[in-house]
Amino acid sequence: MPVPIICPLCKGRLADLVQRCPRCGGDLSSLVKLRDFANRRFNAGLRMAKAGRWEEAEEAMIAALTIDPTDTEAKQVLEKIRQKSAGRKRRKRPAPTRERGSKGTHDLE
Repeated sequence: MPVPIICPLCKGRLADLVQRCPRCGGDLSSLVKLRDFANRRFNAGLRMAKAGRWEEAEEAMIAALTIDPTDTEAKQVLEKIRQKSAGRKRRKRPAPTRERGSKGTHDLE
């Protein structure tokens, strides 16, 4: 169920976010820009996730949710990103290392 958009000036309900409130004529362009920014962050998060860039994807979804905490789709995608990221971290093993300048053989398991 979509969250109703309320004009912050006259408190009238809007069917969609528009540049000017049809009820009071108030300028809502800043809200439109903010919503557009949240949508861009959401879309960037999707692109990052598809590329396997989990940390960046998570940051983008958090930014989108900071602007619109009621965005259920962003919440669901963020949860999936976190699950994928956690699974990847569990499977990842540290690369074998050896101290520089050390002599002798080393167990590199």
